[in-house]
Amino acid sequence: MPAVAYSRFAKEVEEIYSLLAPATLCKMRQVLREFGQLDGVRKTSDLRPVVIARWIKRWADERAPATLDSLLRSFRSACEIGVASGYLKSTPFGVKVRIPDFDPDAPVKVRHHPIRDIHAVLKLATEEAAGFDWKAGRLEALVNICAYAALRKNEALFLHREDVDFANHVLFVNPLRRKLKTKASAATIPMHPDLEALLRVWVRRARSEWVIPNVGRNRPWTGGPPGHKPLDQVKLLGKRAGVEGLTILSFRHSFATHARAWGLSDMMVQAILRHTTRRTQRHYLHPDIPDFLAAMGRVSYTPPAPRASYPAFPLSAGLRGTG
Repeated sequence: MPAVAYSRFAKEVEEIYSLLAPATLCKMRQVLREFGQLDGVRKTSDLRPVVIARWIKRWADERAPATLDSLLRSFRSACEIGVASGYLKSTPFGVKVRIPDFDPDAPVKVRHHPIRDIHAVLKLATEEAAGFDWKAGRLEALVNICAYAALRKNEALFLHREDVDFANHVLFVNPLRRKLKTKASAATIPMHPDLEALLRVWVRRARSEWVIPNVGRNRPWTGGPPGHKPLDQVKLLGKRAGVEGLTILSFRHSFATHARAWGLSDMMVQAILRHTTRRTQRHYLHPDIPDFLAAMGRVSYTPPAPRASYPAFPLSAGLRGTG
């Protein structure tokens, strides 16, 4: 079979991957789209080793080597489907293309924040919402949901009033509201007392069926002009609080990182974050110096105090008068 249009090839691969987990399909769609946007890629015959090198150069400065490798493994699978379908004579991965290592001089991407930084953000959000500004109140509700429930972006933004169960002190991540990342994403999340107290007030003030509504109150807050979208507002709040790199995802990473210091077990954290594998769980754990210092304060080489000595108690003494 001769080469076919790249768009046809991508569509057939997506159709096959639609049977797999949503996250797997999402990653495949992403890498297929990115290769299709490269100059010179119009047909499957254009998929040569040099195209892989061009894709790596395009994204090497913006992504971690592990992310590049993960996406390339997905594209390798797509190319193997192309070979099996007769659209490719051979896979372009026959020549190994090296993924660049981290640039030691490149700025480190913020993944999580110390507890004091999250506290500063939540404190500022509360102060700004104290002036009865509705938008400030909405932002306060959003960042508290992200901080205390560690929801993903769309899980937080598509939270419905019916998904907030004050009687049982839980939030529902409901697949009926929005297509979720994985099947395990649908779950019940316990509400922190501070979050519950805030939401009891906010859902009445929001006057919408959505917990985080748009200004018209008729649908979730998912858009807006530049600088006024949810993620833009979260980032700007972080900058006002002196916390760089604040995002909805960094709240999630921060929760996972500090969970052990709060006494939550690995099983509890995995249930709240709804990770399907321990490998994904480890991706969200980061070294945090303040947490380490607090834990190190409990390390001691002082010998334990000797136990108090007790008088000997013969076994036979307990048997007197028996028999």
